Amino acid sequence: NDNNQIAVNVRARKGGNFFIAYAAVMTPVNPVFELVEPVPGVAGALNTIVARGGNLEPGSVVSFYWGVHGGGTLLPNCDMLDAVLQIENAHFAGSAVVDDNGVATLEGMIPAKAAGMNILIQAVTGPGSPSGCGQSQLVVVKFE
Repeated sequence: NDNNQIAVNVRARKGGNFFIAYAAVMTPVNPVFELVEPVPGVAGALNTIVARGGNLEPGSVVSFYWGVHGGGTLLPNCDMLDAVLQIENAHFAGSAVVDDNGVATLEGMIPAKAAGMNILIQAVTGPGSPSGCGQSQLVVVKFE
């Protein structure tokens, strides 16, 4: 369609010969800045995650989100072609201001119960930001 979306018909078997059919829309996501995997990547410890490069302008606010399932979360006041999270039911982890070097850094304690889990992380900038609406690539981390 005009939004560069792809519509698909999905059929899933639900026992025997019974199928559930539903439609899904796939929207391309074009990252405009980079998200670096958390360091040290260990649950139960303080971790640092960095967003950098691309169109990140100093003074922009980068918001970091996480979740455990892929999917989609629209961002208020952003066009879905500019910024959308690829995480279902995304949880806000925190935000950081982009410094003069074009880097936003967030530190946080990762709960010990996250060990061995695949955690999806993505960062976004919003419409009030000097960078405008935009998102990083999706990062999937399995914390030790």
